[in-house]
Amino acid sequence: MQKRWSDEKLFFSGDAYFSDLINDLQSAKRSIELESYIFENDLLGKRIASELMKASMRGVKVRVLVDGIGSPFWAEAFLSDFLAVGIRAQIFHPRPLVYFQYLQKPRRFSSALHRFISLVGKLNKRNHQKLCVIDSRVAYVGGLNVSSKHLNEVYGSQAWRDTGFRVKGEQIKDLRRIFLANWIRKTKILRRLWSDSTLEELPKKSLYRFNATRAIRKRYYKDLIERLLEAENQIQITNAYFVPHRSFVSALRYIAQTKKAKVEIILPKYSDIFFIPWVSRIYYYALLKSGVSIYEYSDSFLHAKTLLIDNYATIGSSNLNHRSLIHDFELDLVASHPETHRQLMNQFEKDKGRSIQVTLKRWESRSWFEKILSSLFFFLRYFL
Repeated sequence: MQKRWSDEKLFFSGDAYFSDLINDLQSAKRSIELESYIFENDLLGKRIASELMKASMRGVKVRVLVDGIGSPFWAEAFLSDFLAVGIRAQIFHPRPLVYFQYLQKPRRFSSALHRFISLVGKLNKRNHQKLCVIDSRVAYVGGLNVSSKHLNEVYGSQAWRDTGFRVKGEQIKDLRRIFLANWIRKTKILRRLWSDSTLEELPKKSLYRFNATRAIRKRYYKDLIERLLEAENQIQITNAYFVPHRSFVSALRYIAQTKKAKVEIILPKYSDIFFIPWVSRIYYYALLKSGVSIYEYSDSFLHAKTLLIDNYATIGSSNLNHRSLIHDFELDLVASHPETHRQLMNQFEKDKGRSIQVTLKRWESRSWFEKILSSLFFFLRYFL
């Protein structure tokens, strides 16, 4: 029998997502585990920080994990206040130049120097997950960072369009274990949690997708390609950074060419990384010639990461780029309720209405400036 979350709730705006998250933080009784790639010192960041400190002061065990590159100045803004009220906080692979300044406990200089050198080699591996587990009862996952850029109340119509997911259910205990694996920065805990035989079945039976070990990355990616090739009706992809591996593009082209399923992709017209749309457009020609429909979202920056393949759907932090596939830690949840699938399909149609459809003629009309620079950046796709 297919496993299901006991409760699912989708969010298509940051205002609604963080409103519910703050309510659950205020109701926390035992524990809060929060990790975010970006945790900004802005209106939203200060609100979340305040709720976390209040929770800690009333006896809730609070742990916070942020990424050293995604949140480069987080320590200056929040770390001392968090430690003062008993919050345990860590920076995942902090910037080497500030490593010594924010050691949370004394170490011998030789040991610290060894860790510093090791850290330099890890700069390209980031923790891109967005996860909050409260009382091991409810979890929040999606593309939303702790940043006011997601709030309509701050940015109005230019707020980032993103998708978040709130779930309850038995497998939340596994999400907490995934957080703990990142917390201690070791993958041995994950190898102990699942035997090789369980790993073989994991992509098909679990309600989450993550990539903390090389073996798990390979299994989940293989499962994704198989699901694409087995599609019978539709594939709907919404993604912020589209620089995919060639096997992913080949799978989409095959499905579109054989007309096994209708393939549609929504990508951002504008990005916070200005050259990403240029690089993404290099893939357009082959996809369009194969019959894939491509739309560029133009209302604001599209930051959502959702995937629908027939009756299978995921929401999370994974981009369709080499960073998510090879380098970064990601987490996506599988939607198990038909109503959630219906809402995702409805939102996909709404996003199409706010997008411009790309045609071969429009693709060919790109400026020479864009064509040259996009080709140059394309050679760096392994790091994008």
